Amino acid sequence: MRSTIHAFPFQIGDWVGVDVPQPAAAVTLLKPNALVSRRYHNRNFRFDIVVLIVQCRDARDMVGHYPPICYPSNGWTRGITYAKDWHIDDLDVPGTEYNFSRHGTRQPSALTIANFMILPNGTIGRGIEHVNKAAKNYQSQALGAAQLQIVCDAEMPQNEREETIQLFIEACRPVINEMRTEIRQ
Repeated sequence: MRSTIHAFPFQIGDWVGVDVPQPAAAVTLLKPNALVSRRYHNRNFRFDIVVLIVQCRDARDMVGHYPPICYPSNGWTRGITYAKDWHIDDLDVPGTEYNFSRHGTRQPSALTIANFMILPNGTIGRGIEHVNKAAKNYQSQALGAAQLQIVCDAEMPQNEREETIQLFIEACRPVINEMRTEIRQ
């Protein structure tokens, strides 16, 4: 599983990625089995995106590091949250789109984050409540959980953002399949 996640492509369409470090506190909290954190740039767009893929051996380790917890802990104010479904060929991906803002920094002042979880039973869930429910089963919690975040500048036009999120979820399909297979074994 680790090799599949780490093999997530650096180039997806016209998007080219470079690894970016995660804060040490987040890595300590997550205790990840595998983690990819990449910033992607597309010369045809003025906005970059960040992709975070993390898989933890113990599903409970995911609790402290998902958007409603980690972004406010880093100075972001939570805005509107939407349940969002993406469809990739024969795969339905239920997720959540979070919006955050902050003032007085040189970084983007507003973010939109597409997020979903891959649960210990191999299904895909919208958020941490699904991970928590699955992790209540002692046998399942040790199977781990995974999370995908696609972080976009909220000023990115909605149609570009939607196309980009869809493209990156499609690129994650091998990772999703591997994680679901690994979790079920």
